[in-house]
Amino acid sequence: MRPLLLSLLVSLLMLSCNTDSLTIQTQFPFTITNEPLPTAVKVGAPATFGITIKPERLTSLSQYSLRWRNQTDTPGTLYIDYTNVVENKATALKTLTPTLRFTSSVAGSNNFELIITDQNNVSQTLNLTVTTNAQ
Repeated sequence: MRPLLLSLLVSLLMLSCNTDSLTIQTQFPFTITNEPLPTAVKVGAPATFGITIKPERLTSLSQYSLRWRNQTDTPGTLYIDYTNVVENKATALKTLTPTLRFTSSVAGSNNFELIITDQNNVSQTLNLTVTTNAQ
């Protein structure tokens, strides 16, 4: 009777340790917050602001990139820590708290979006507006 109970117990343990259903989470959601942008800046002067990427969990594989798109006909330039960011081209972020500078050469309302993407192509978008004036 004992060998039968022992074999039954071992069988139950083996069935409960089935690793075929083990799920390893590799994607973690993240949020983006930004510092308030200046309400108005002079033409040619930078509107400086920071963003913060807050991942649910930071792993050694966590990588983020930034892409931006101008939504208006008003030309503008975006910089990350004094490095020009080409519009609509993904740029790797070296930190989770980059400082951004937006500069416009003409007066008007500049609407643009920042798209932050992680290593799994999950993205978040921020829509921003900077108003430039000639004074």
